[in-house]
Amino acid sequence: MLDGTNNETKKVCDFSCSMALYPLGTDDYVRIISDAIIKLRELKNIEITVGKMNTVVKGSKEDIFKAMNLITDEAQKRGSFALNITISNVCGLT
Repeated sequence: MLDGTNNETKKVCDFSCSMALYPLGTDDYVRIISDAIIKLRELKNIEITVGKMNTVVKGSKEDIFKAMNLITDEAQKRGSFALNITISNVCGLT
């Protein structure tokens, strides 16, 4: 299941990041987004909440940027994409 929270999360977050991935020029966009979320769930020390329009990641600044790099790398492997990102140091507001 792709929605919900990563059960590995135990610590309080410092940052939150909303990411919306838009694969371009492909009919396989659902699989590309799903694969990116599955890969994202392999990261530790972050909280992940998957919504219908975006995915919110909460954690330390370092872990947030690690998640952004992972999503970017995974999307690039599959072709053209746009990735909208909003980062906040006010954790808990999504």
